[in-house]
Amino acid sequence: MQQLTPRQYEDLKARAAAFPEAAFDFVREGLGHTVSAMFTEQVDGLDHPSGSDALKRPRPSSPANGSPSDTAAAAQHVTGQQLCAGLRNLAHINYGDLAGAVLQHWGVLRTDDFGIIVYAMIDRGELRSSDQDHLSDFHNVYSFEAAFPLLADPKPLRMPIAEPIGPRVDGRA
Repeated sequence: MQQLTPRQYEDLKARAAAFPEAAFDFVREGLGHTVSAMFTEQVDGLDHPSGSDALKRPRPSSPANGSPSDTAAAAQHVTGQQLCAGLRNLAHINYGDLAGAVLQHWGVLRTDDFGIIVYAMIDRGELRSSDQDHLSDFHNVYSFEAAFPLLADPKPLRMPIAEPIGPRVDGRA
């Protein structure tokens, strides 16, 4: 895992504190979704570095491949970019056209915010990281405006002004 300076670490913790627990729950669910998608079927945007054959369920380990737990953990590790793709996919599954609005409501406005949440979860002991993981893996993975089009072209709700139904309370017609 990338070593952060004490100042960077404190800044990250402060930024993570601004996100509601629902955003953390979503990232937690998204990690499971991404791992499942990567190792059982291909999902749009979840490209595995070694090609489509690697998207199948990993082979059981053998003694030559290391301990089963080490092999399983390594086989199910996802990069920041892969997690961001999985989170985009899950947001569309869970929230449809409102995905961007939900993320925006939580204050998640860019893929970098997913990284902040992930690193806060690592700090909490909820997730593990590898030596190859970096906060920069989450930097500008995709544009939220492109991933969630309603954010790019918000259409304000225009409610018609309706005439009151029934007599006015003050008795006037």
